[in-house]
Amino acid sequence: MAAKPGLVYLVTGGCGFLGQHVFRMLLEKEDNVAEVRLFDLAVDDSLANLSTEKITVKLIQGDITDLTTVLKVTEGVDVVIHSASLVDVWHKVPESKIQAVNVQGTCHVIQACQDHGIQYLIYTSSMEVVGPNVNGEPFYSSC
Repeated sequence: MAAKPGLVYLVTGGCGFLGQHVFRMLLEKEDNVAEVRLFDLAVDDSLANLSTEKITVKLIQGDITDLTTVLKVTEGVDVVIHSASLVDVWHKVPESKIQAVNVQGTCHVIQACQDHGIQYLIYTSSMEVVGPNVNGEPFYSSC
């Protein structure tokens, strides 16, 4: 059996607000898609019903803060669209959790792309991801 033509996309945070919009755009606008993997901590099972004859949709529940999981979910991927993030507008989530998801999770995605030779990583973000700059100090981090 011959492999399907087209690219394999991974959308981190694929069941979230931005991730779902990116996913639907891929289904509607992109011609060269064989598979879209939606990777999220909480999956929306209704999205699996959007598979077509040409495009396979896979829902993968997992935690971006777990490097082993990120490495596994990126196997065989051609393009990663990284939209997973933790936004806390009410200041109820510990800063360590926000750091783990938004910074360390992004580092895991970058490492997985490097380890698997994935040449295309699209990073999406906004200021809300890193939170308000309360103390006036710039936000820096490195992997």
